[in-house]
Amino acid sequence: DAPPILIGRQREFVADRDGMLFFTVNHWETRNAGGAFRVTVSVNRGPGGGTGDLGSATQRREKVITIAGNQAWVDTGIDLDADMTLDIAAEGQITFRRNQLVGPDGDRSYNASDVNYPMNNFGVGALIAKIRYQNGTDSAPRFIGARSSRRIGSSEYGRLFLGINDNNVSDNTGSYRVIIRW
Repeated sequence: DAPPILIGRQREFVADRDGMLFFTVNHWETRNAGGAFRVTVSVNRGPGGGTGDLGSATQRREKVITIAGNQAWVDTGIDLDADMTLDIAAEGQITFRRNQLVGPDGDRSYNASDVNYPMNNFGVGALIAKIRYQNGTDSAPRFIGARSSRRIGSSEYGRLFLGINDNNVSDNTGSYRVIIRW
């Protein structure tokens, strides 16, 4: 029952009560609207606010990357260190084979038994990852999908690459928006 707060491009405010924070577009009829906004929220629980240890959360880094459906692998620019934890969330849709729509988890129902994908046991079009080690070799691909939390092993120094689980990305369209936190 709190009054609305106009955010616009940027707004900083102090909450006057506990509760959930919701966002909406200031438009009386959203059925005829299109597009999307990306909202980034930072929370600073100063003295007397909140519970728990948030010290480590404020030191985390975040990177947003767009993975086009027609790119096999994308260099994230993130160098991995041993015992690092990555939280990855992806959204969006791509089409593969010119007309089949799929999200970051891929399409497991697509019959791909006669095709060699980077990961045959996971959905076609799924978001996947690999590590390019310092010696130039690549790890085996790993399924990421729409959400993943991974701890990097003690011997996995290298660069993080994200890609599409498809053997021919040239006919794909669309993209995934991926948020990586570490």
